[in-house]
Amino acid sequence: MHVHAQFQEFENKFEFELENGKLISIKIKKVKGKLPLPKQKLIDAEKFISVYYLEIINSWTDFFVLKKSIKSKKITKKIK
Repeated sequence: MHVHAQFQEFENKFEFELENGKLISIKIKKVKGKLPLPKQKLIDAEKFISVYYLEIINSWTDFFVLKKSIKSKKITKKIK
């Protein structure tokens, strides 16, 4: 499974590697025709994904597999 992270004209793809439902690694890939995220934004996106990966996977499954509508979620707390 993978997700994209964008910031202005920059974008990267993040592929999740799971084992027994646990995140074991995140592979960062380039997106054709887009500049890669600036270093700090890339670090921030990876932190975000490592904290929220279960919610991302559940939303992805609901939308793409189960064809359910999903609601946006506003995240207001800082990720350490």
